[in-house]
Amino acid sequence: MRQRRLYLAALGYMVLLAACRTGSGNETAESIPGGSAEKSAALLSETERTPTGFAAEDSYVLEEVTFVWEKVGFGGDCIVTLEPFNMFRMSEGPLSSTVYRGYFDVDGDTVTLRDSASSDGYKNFRFRINDGKTELTFIADGSDNLPFVSLEDGDRFSTELHHDAGEYREAESGTDAGGETDVVPAVMVDGELYFSTGEESTVSGRCGNMDGTITSTVDGTEYPTEDNQSNFGAGAGYQYGPAEHTIEVYMAEGSSEKRWIVFKKRTHSEMAPEELEGVTMEVTHVTDSLVTVVFENDTDKEIETGDYFWLERRTGNGWEALDPVIDNYGFSEIAYFVEKDRPLKLEVRYDWLFGKLEPGEYRIVKQVDDFRGTGDFDTYKYRAEFTVDSDICRIDYGASALYASNDMNQAIAVILDEFSGWEEKGCVLHNIRYTSDDCNSKENLERMNELAQDGTVYTQCIEFVSDYHSPENEADAGAWNPDFEYEDWQWWLARENGGPWVLVTMGY
Repeated sequence: MRQRRLYLAALGYMVLLAACRTGSGNETAESIPGGSAEKSAALLSETERTPTGFAAEDSYVLEEVTFVWEKVGFGGDCIVTLEPFNMFRMSEGPLSSTVYRGYFDVDGDTVTLRDSASSDGYKNFRFRINDGKTELTFIADGSDNLPFVSLEDGDRFSTELHHDAGEYREAESGTDAGGETDVVPAVMVDGELYFSTGEESTVSGRCGNMDGTITSTVDGTEYPTEDNQSNFGAGAGYQYGPAEHTIEVYMAEGSSEKRWIVFKKRTHSEMAPEELEGVTMEVTHVTDSLVTVVFENDTDKEIETGDYFWLERRTGNGWEALDPVIDNYGFSEIAYFVEKDRPLKLEVRYDWLFGKLEPGEYRIVKQVDDFRGTGDFDTYKYRAEFTVDSDICRIDYGASALYASNDMNQAIAVILDEFSGWEEKGCVLHNIRYTSDDCNSKENLERMNELAQDGTVYTQCIEFVSDYHSPENEADAGAWNPDFEYEDWQWWLARENGGPWVLVTMGY
């Protein structure tokens, strides 16, 4: 409210000042009989007026006249509007929240705008006006500039110019008129990309406070990579939308029509093309903490993937990206090669980023590169679906100073591979639990080596225990007790010098 009271006080002062001013050889509106701009206009003959509302050969306007910058402004038209009583207003474009207001002087062919009502400090802008009062030419010397667009000496403002939102988007993106692009207008907020739906918001009774402002921009052919960044310009405010995973951005369709446009979050992978023919990804194991994905490459291409992944859940509105449970996260820069005819298996632990999943249908999203050389590669998106239900196997990593999460995941994957054959017979795995670092004792390691085959000498061993249920009917149970709950089933694995884990023995 403070800024509004300042503006009203300044406006009242400016009107009073303009009404009292007289210039040398220049007649003011108040000196014409009638004492108002409207009455003065009525008393002047048509030949005494210019087409723009200026009194012929004089310094005041009888009716509002708007000059438009020859270049594209901040989201539309950058304008200077001269008003009766020597008042003016100036806006760099619909995406800017700052409007400059004050009074103007005319000295010969020089018009000086003196701002005294904006919150951006007091500024002066100087222009040269043509004889027909249809053009203003910016004079850089002695002038201030605008925060989001840069006026250059000699820039022209005209009463005959106008830029619509389509021209603005072309200027920002570099696309030809009428051309198409696959890049959708997007904003990054809180590390997530929100894409324009093109739909106007139906929210009424909106709060006047913005939740954020777009402060930077990238080229219209790219996607934002930083918070509060867009690919269509800076300066627009936004609010979180009432619908889940939406924000609403205060956009401009033209110089006078402003609208709230709905932006919706998509998955990160939707910026990449579809899958590459001959390369596949599938989920083979699912627990409440990790999924195992297997890549296969039937091409002669050099295929790579990394640690990056995302999860999506199927909802009534389709697939929607999950929200991370932590604010700051990242993925290591590592490349895994998918060689021809040699499947690549990766254990992806997701609970650190998304927590435990509720029952439902999900899919993991990963990126794959067709690598040809440094800086020469194409990126593709891969999705593989999986289901989380109430019987999902639960993982307890315990507390280990010896084994990292990735070490345990690789061992767990071996256990899951073994148990997958049991599942086909009707077994249900409830959990896999790490015991303790005591498992890697000298005595246990000696026992693993006694059981080793082919002369392998193990250097580490690890133990997990599980609970599972055997097949219900005797015919399927085989050596198991039918319909029986097995508890604390032991899994002993060992490896040689950091190599792959081998399941050495198991049982009670």
